[in-house]
Amino acid sequence: MILDLVVAGRDTRLTHRLTVGSDSCTLLLGVHDGVHEEVQEAPNLVPAALVRLTRLRPRKHAQAPSPLPMDGDLVAALLGTDVDVRREVLATLGADFAWQISGDGVLLTAIDGPLGVHLLAAGAFEPATNTEVYRRFLTYVSVAGSTPSTSSAPAPSRAAVATSEPDGSVHQ
Repeated sequence: MILDLVVAGRDTRLTHRLTVGSDSCTLLLGVHDGVHEEVQEAPNLVPAALVRLTRLRPRKHAQAPSPLPMDGDLVAALLGTDVDVRREVLATLGADFAWQISGDGVLLTAIDGPLGVHLLAAGAFEPATNTEVYRRFLTYVSVAGSTPSTSSAPAPSRAAVATSEPDGSVHQ
């Protein structure tokens, strides 16, 4: 299973790719514009990696009105590369950042901020608990043919990946 993750905040937009198999997982993590780092992990650590990448965390927050209506074009702007448009949409929704996981029949879009995490469903962002989101992350491991466990996993291996820019320059 290949999952693409876009995390877009007011100033930064990072893309990540997770290639999840039954016995291995390769994460291509966005570090900054055009530069990625490759990490090998055990597949049972995919939910934890997604928690870290999407910044899912416990926090106190105000109760949000439900739901927050969302137009399809605004979702694209929310995750797009135009910083000014993204800032405006995030501010309108009262969110600090948005993220989207897509690939192999999976599509999960969320916003997060002072009002908590909200998942996109039927044209609106619905409040969700961290537990609900984590359970969704667990399904990506089971779909890939692995079962989450609490056993110790091997230490991750890390390798810098060089990427090239459209102008021909190469980043390490």
